[in-house]
Amino acid sequence: MPSQAESGKAWEYGLARRLGRMNGVSILSSNAPLAALKAYHQYGEQARAEIERAAVAAANFLEAHDDRFGELANLELQSDQRGRDGDVRDILAATQSGDVIGISAKHRHRALKHSRLSDSIDFGLEWYGRPCSATYWARVKPVFGSLRRVNVGYWRELPDKHDGYYRPVLTAFMDEVRTNADAARLLRYVVGRYDFYKVIKSNGDIEIQSFNLSGSLQWGAKLPMPTRIVEFRRETDRVGTAELTLDQGWQLSFRLHNANAAIEPSLKFDIQLVGSPEEMGNYTTAY
Repeated sequence: MPSQAESGKAWEYGLARRLGRMNGVSILSSNAPLAALKAYHQYGEQARAEIERAAVAAANFLEAHDDRFGELANLELQSDQRGRDGDVRDILAATQSGDVIGISAKHRHRALKHSRLSDSIDFGLEWYGRPCSATYWARVKPVFGSLRRVNVGYWRELPDKHDGYYRPVLTAFMDEVRTNADAARLLRYVVGRYDFYKVIKSNGDIEIQSFNLSGSLQWGAKLPMPTRIVEFRRETDRVGTAELTLDQGWQLSFRLHNANAAIEPSLKFDIQLVGSPEEMGNYTTAY
């Protein structure tokens, strides 16, 4: 059975393949499409047929609402490293006139990012261009340092992982964001540095969202950018989770967790978009 990551790669390939067949163009050769093709062929014939139906529904909508999809010159699948650098587009569709249309293809999940925190990752510099403060480092370095010295091998063996590790790191992160973050640049890092269509494949449904932050997409209104942080609060009913509210209708959820069962000196975020401006284009259809 393909993993979640492999399922996502298969969906990327299926959607890009359909867009290419509509225009008579191929996916550019690189390691990324080879991995996606391998994932695609891990599915049986029936599952690949389902991917094809979903891809047809998504591609037909995109072509009907952004006519540049009818004049593609080439297609490229991006590596995962580009996402870590702030470019969340999985598929780049280059047109004959030189435009590049980005698509983020998601399979049964809506996460924006899975960024990490550690005692060496300067998230402030990486996310919004301002180095983390000395106060932040003084608070998190002892926490991550202690993870290197624990005498157990798995997170489940730590009796105090929430109060001893999640809580102090999340609190330091929240305070640093409140004090130093640039709202617009933070959103650009988390949501994506470039405009794109997000195409989410679920069980029997396709959802398409227009992240038209700069106004380069033909479908979906240009979205207003935030100018300030309204509130950043811990969610009392969800351990290790905080919700960031920005102006202009943007809300983000940050859930901090251990990425692997084995203990390592870092923690990982699951970042979700929980609120967006009312101008955002959003369309759902069955396939």
